[in-house]
Amino acid sequence: MAQLDSGFRSAVISEANRVWFITRIGYYIGEYLATRYDRYWQVDEDPASPTFTRYMVVGFSFDGVTTSMVDPMEMAQVYADTPAPRSLVQQIDKVLVK
Repeated sequence: MAQLDSGFRSAVISEANRVWFITRIGYYIGEYLATRYDRYWQVDEDPASPTFTRYMVVGFSFDGVTTSMVDPMEMAQVYADTPAPRSLVQQIDKVLVK
């Protein structure tokens, strides 16, 4: 995570590469969360949810966590839209931890 974080900290994400970047970083964030916290991917099946039909990483229920499910693609989009210098570690902590 540290190498990826430092590698993209000051990266310029052009409009032409934005979708490519968000897709790859989103999957990385999801896999990172799933393996780091022993969680799993699941499709949001709640029609009333704003993330209905999206793949989420779910099952977060330990002390200090602010949410039980995370949308890695949304996190990636916010990360890509953050002006440089940006921090992937801080972005993940902002969403996941109090």
